[in-house]
Amino acid sequence: MASIDSTTGKIVTPPTPTIAIPAPTASTVYSAPNIVQAATSPALPVNQAVEEYNAYMNTPELTAARNSVSELQNAINSERAGLRNTTTGLEYQNDNALGTTGASMNLIGRQVGRASELSSNRQAALGDQLSAATAYLQGLENTRKEQYQVYTQEKQRIQELIAQTGNKAGISPTDTYEVAVEKAYKWQEDEKKKEEKKAEEAKKDAYKESLKKELRAMGKSTKGSIKDLEKKLKKENKEAYEKTKSRSDKEWEMKVASFNKSMNDTDKKGTKITALLTKAANMSSGGAEWAKKNASLYGLKESDVTPYLVGNWGDGYRDTPKTVAPKKIGVDSNGEDIFVDSDGNRVEWVD
Repeated sequence: MASIDSTTGKIVTPPTPTIAIPAPTASTVYSAPNIVQAATSPALPVNQAVEEYNAYMNTPELTAARNSVSELQNAINSERAGLRNTTTGLEYQNDNALGTTGASMNLIGRQVGRASELSSNRQAALGDQLSAATAYLQGLENTRKEQYQVYTQEKQRIQELIAQTGNKAGISPTDTYEVAVEKAYKWQEDEKKKEEKKAEEAKKDAYKESLKKELRAMGKSTKGSIKDLEKKLKKENKEAYEKTKSRSDKEWEMKVASFNKSMNDTDKKGTKITALLTKAANMSSGGAEWAKKNASLYGLKESDVTPYLVGNWGDGYRDTPKTVAPKKIGVDSNGEDIFVDSDGNRVEWVD
């Protein structure tokens, strides 16, 4: 325990004794008393969170600061106890040596006052030191508490990364958060590459299967790599293309010939319809009915003619009247020339 030097008034800390602790051996660890204690009063399980908190809050620096506060408080308490002892001793001494005369009482009073004054000064100095030491200790404790809070938050985030990666990224609970993030990112990139490779393989497999399917449909072998299958399919498709092209060319020629024939037939049919309707339109009456009845004479069907016999159909087929000059056939009794038209009717004519 620390004490105050009566001469200098400073705190004196006694030297710490060195205690030799023997190293444990199998015989001491597994001794009968230890076995009985383990069976009847086993040690409580270690609480990891408490252990970590204690490790943060019991650093050598914090321990030294707490000891300093404790020593200063003990010094103040010792000073107070010393003042009480001094006061009691002076009073007892004077009562026995000097009696109770006025002179002796005055002397006691002066000695007690002097002792109190000196002790108060020392207590004040110790109090100032105690205040400073206490403030220093509180600052250290607050800093360590903040550091512990940061530590627990990082630890929680590390545990979350371990869970997110399925404990497959090689993250250790003892890693720093930065290291854990790097490991998680690397694992994520590796997994992404694996998925891309897997997707690419699946794509290749699907393409290869499609090549095999086409070759199977042609009755060809499906053995070999993708390049082998592509070569086989290209060869078969080329041959099939040549055959198809040749067949298509012939079909096209036949279609063209058929079309030309159809156009010729259409032209001939149109000529026949025109001739039939032209004759029917120049009849004085009943032309439409005549055209229907006599369509067969022109190699036509009534249904070929009927669509044209609507509205003023004859206007498009009737011949344009021609102007014929009247013919002079003689002179009448009045000496006038006689002119007749093509139907024999007399008409007036001015040349």
